[in-house]
Amino acid sequence: MDVLDHPWLLGDFVWTAFDYIGEASIGWRGHWLEANFYPWTLAFTGDIDICGWKRPQSYYRDVLWKPNQISLFVKPPSPSFPENPKRESWSKWHWLDAVADWNWPGHEGQRLEVSVYSSFEDVELFLNAASLGRKKTDRSSEFKASWQVPYAAGELRAVGYSGGRAAGEAILKTANPVTQIVATPDRDRIKADGQDLSYVTIELKDAAGTLDPKAGNALQFALDGPGTIAGVANANPMSVEGYVRPERTAWRGRAMVVLRSTGTPGEIRLRVTSSGLPAAGVRIYTTRTQALPQ
Repeated sequence: MDVLDHPWLLGDFVWTAFDYIGEASIGWRGHWLEANFYPWTLAFTGDIDICGWKRPQSYYRDVLWKPNQISLFVKPPSPSFPENPKRESWSKWHWLDAVADWNWPGHEGQRLEVSVYSSFEDVELFLNAASLGRKKTDRSSEFKASWQVPYAAGELRAVGYSGGRAAGEAILKTANPVTQIVATPDRDRIKADGQDLSYVTIELKDAAGTLDPKAGNALQFALDGPGTIAGVANANPMSVEGYVRPERTAWRGRAMVVLRSTGTPGEIRLRVTSSGLPAAGVRIYTTRTQALPQ
């Protein structure tokens, strides 16, 4: 709010922008760190997780700085990770326990806290097309609104209004069983200089293309052509899997594999497999000339 009231302020300081290995668990369990916090490996403080994907606090910062922003999150019925009853009062690098997930089998009818972050004037929440009411999202509410929603599978939709008209929305859907692996590179053309990288996001989706945030399939990566695997990750702060092995377990339905070129031009072919699912393939082209922007 100070930035709105005082135009000479340029911004705020965030600790930290990108999650990192080390200071394990300070973003959830805080200080003081204890040996029994293992297997935490990541700090879990970043607005952006270690794979480069936005976390809930990053979406909240969007609504503070940009117009026409809206996002939708759910507080899990049980904490995502074990709490620390001895957290020091000054240890404040954590965020709310919020996930983009409307898949809670076994909790039918249980009231779950649903939060909307919005820079619209007000928002309306719908569960399976039935309105759950409309609330203001302005300074008085810190640009947030929340509802207690009895869980039922289907679609949760938040609609933002500007000038009385619907102007934006955020949707969470219950996923059906996973039927496909979707692999998406950030670039499919890179330089053949032994340094250039392509970041490939792996997602586990149902037949309709809905991500299953509960999917934790074991994934295997096979590579052909003039490239190497520079790293793999899944953003799970309690994972102790290796970062350079040709395999990774998905977390919240996703994982990442980073491909590096060699000094030889050609075609890198990545094949992603998981038991019981059709394989997914990605082709990355490398050239000695400057790679074209995607």
